[in-house]
Amino acid sequence: MTDATVPGSWTELAGQITAFLPELAPREAAVIVAGMTPSARGRVRAHLAEHPDALVSGSSLGPPAVQRLIIVLQESGIARARPPACHRCRRVRPLRRMVPGGRVCRGCEGVLAAQANVGVCGECGRTRPRPVGDSCTPCHQRTIAASRSCSVCGRASHLDLCAICRPRPPASCALCGTSAPVCARWPLRPVCKPCYALTRRHPARCPSCDAERVLIGRADGRQICAACAGHTDPYSCSRCGGPSSPLVQSLCDRCAVTGRLTALLDTLSSQAARQLGPLCEALLGYESPRTVLRWLRNSASARLLSDAATANRALTHTDLDQLAEISRSAAQTTDYLRRVLVTYGVLPARDEHLARIERHLTRVLARYPEHAALLRPYVRWSVLPRARRRARGRPSPRNTARWAYTRVNTAADFLSFTADLGFALRDVTQHQVDQWLAEGASTRYEVRDFVVWAARRGHSRDLLVPHRTKAEPVSLDEDSHWDLLQQCLHDDELPLDVRVAGALLLFFGQHLTRIAADSAAQFRGQAVSR
Repeated sequence: MTDATVPGSWTELAGQITAFLPELAPREAAVIVAGMTPSARGRVRAHLAEHPDALVSGSSLGPPAVQRLIIVLQESGIARARPPACHRCRRVRPLRRMVPGGRVCRGCEGVLAAQANVGVCGECGRTRPRPVGDSCTPCHQRTIAASRSCSVCGRASHLDLCAICRPRPPASCALCGTSAPVCARWPLRPVCKPCYALTRRHPARCPSCDAERVLIGRADGRQICAACAGHTDPYSCSRCGGPSSPLVQSLCDRCAVTGRLTALLDTLSSQAARQLGPLCEALLGYESPRTVLRWLRNSASARLLSDAATANRALTHTDLDQLAEISRSAAQTTDYLRRVLVTYGVLPARDEHLARIERHLTRVLARYPEHAALLRPYVRWSVLPRARRRARGRPSPRNTARWAYTRVNTAADFLSFTADLGFALRDVTQHQVDQWLAEGASTRYEVRDFVVWAARRGHSRDLLVPHRTKAEPVSLDEDSHWDLLQQCLHDDELPLDVRVAGALLLFFGQHLTRIAADSAAQFRGQAVSR
């Protein structure tokens, strides 16, 4: 086709295309125009007449014909040609549906269609957008996931890849500016996972409405709430309207705590509910409800409390003692729960270290029931009274419990040893005692306490168990002592403070802490004055 036969409308359209693209030659523009359909030429010409910079502005107002033209220009090497982004999610995708402000992609078409059908879900009963019939999106996805699974990990998923295995395309975070996988697409544009978690955990006052909300919108360079940005707030509590918790769905931290505690009390008898009333009031009034919610959701002690309270009677220390006997981890969990219940007045206070000694005696008697007639009075009339006296004024009563454990264990082992030999305690001689001490560790000497008690009560003969030996202190011999002293007195190569400290230590046996309190200047002053 020659220039004479080119229609004037084509030439006009080629001029509109090259107006903002000077690097595009007129002949190349004419070839591109010639390849268009008549309807596409009309739509592109009409749009460029109203928006001359549409090919380089990235505006989402361009019709599909303009979007296809931009793709052709980019394939021809025109880098300035900028494809339009979705008016809602800002992703570069084919745009079809026109909404106020621009065109949106197919994904946003579905979101907007779902938001237009808001009502009560037929499955969960919540008021939500219902994109499929009378079902909300989560319920519809769960229905599909019941018959499908992820092709990578095998988890139930309504898509071929679950949310964990599905790759997330990177994008520039609207809050921190880093290029990272998109965690959420808010009205203020995509955000990364750290910024999403930080914004959800720390709601703030909206500068537009002064309400405490999760700020997911933006206006005039400031973060605002979704309502002020013209969107539905997905992070509002369905009960009180405040910012919802990142730990639970559609409820704030305090409403979630209230719901859990109310459900617990409703399952209890009136007596058990009255007993746990002070604890529930303290948890409801705690200044950090998220901490309470985490404890109720994840703590083993909270689960233990719920299980123990279902007995529908008043909770006692004996109930917790029975639970502590299950395992070592159960004992630690029970001890923590006991401290919580005592702190808030649910259970009366008691000496826990003495109670541990009695529980340990119960465990030992379960292994050696034949020795209960001797071990039980020994612990009750000898070990426990002295344990009470030892615990008074001591910074670590836990050591007192260990002290008692050792004596109970060694007494039980000694009685078991004599029984295996065929001797009753009354018939045991010094030979059997020496044999038992010689065959074991040095901790066996702690049986002296039991042997003395048994002899005084007439349960055995007077038997001798030496005190537990201690390691001999290591000291210098006399020659080495004087050699070091001579070196401190006459060796000028040593620093003065080292010589003085060594001389005081070797002459007078002063404690190092007292020597360190003196300074070298004091000794120099005394030496000069003398």
